[in-house]
Amino acid sequence: MQQHQSENNPCLSKEIANLDDTAFEQLTDYIYSPYDVKEFAEQKYVNLYEAKGYQVLNDKKSIGNVGYSRKKWSKKLCLIEALKYTTRWDFQKNSVNAYTASRSHGWLNSICSHMESAKKPPHYWTKENCILKAKKYKSRNEFRRKSSYVYKIVTKNGWTEEVCAHIPTIIYRKWEKENTDVKLWEKAQIFYEEWIKLNQCSGYVLSRRYKLKGHKLKSIVAQFKKGWVPIQDDSWLVWVSSSK
Repeated sequence: MQQHQSENNPCLSKEIANLDDTAFEQLTDYIYSPYDVKEFAEQKYVNLYEAKGYQVLNDKKSIGNVGYSRKKWSKKLCLIEALKYTTRWDFQKNSVNAYTASRSHGWLNSICSHMESAKKPPHYWTKENCILKAKKYKSRNEFRRKSSYVYKIVTKNGWTEEVCAHIPTIIYRKWEKENTDVKLWEKAQIFYEEWIKLNQCSGYVLSRRYKLKGHKLKSIVAQFKKGWVPIQDDSWLVWVSSSK
């Protein structure tokens, strides 16, 4: 609202926003992301209200732009933002405002010169080329963030395990995860023996048996139901020993 009413607002919205009888009312929850607004949402409502006979003041060229940010997005700041990405697609998807400002001012070619060309020959992204691309990254998350288009192709074709074979998989045992109640997992074998006596009861029942609030033993019992026997798990035995 402040942006629409600002004296620095160069858009047509300033005139109507400052009329005495103009009221700002939120009609919906914030259900659209900036990317959604750019791609379809604003145009959807423009079409809706034009069909109802309203005169839409928006400049048709500006539909999809997310706010006005001339002061914030200088060419230097847009360049700093663009350097985070290797493709224009990732820049556009993850930094909508900076991308829009760059496009509006005609800076895109200049600040995106370091990026890979998004245009590849048809069928360029074979499994072999995807593997070469993936080898630039140290984790699947980094691959997904920095080359989302290629990652999407890999996922769609079911190549994830082969393409990401060089990336080590980090497996955390349940008792090693952050915010885990270590004291409970140290007693897992005791809980297991009692669980067997209680005819493989629920986590809630076992929690009540030990006067623990709520479902404290739900996660442990879930492992029991999968066939986990603590005393037969060497990794748990080593961990318990070192923990004590």
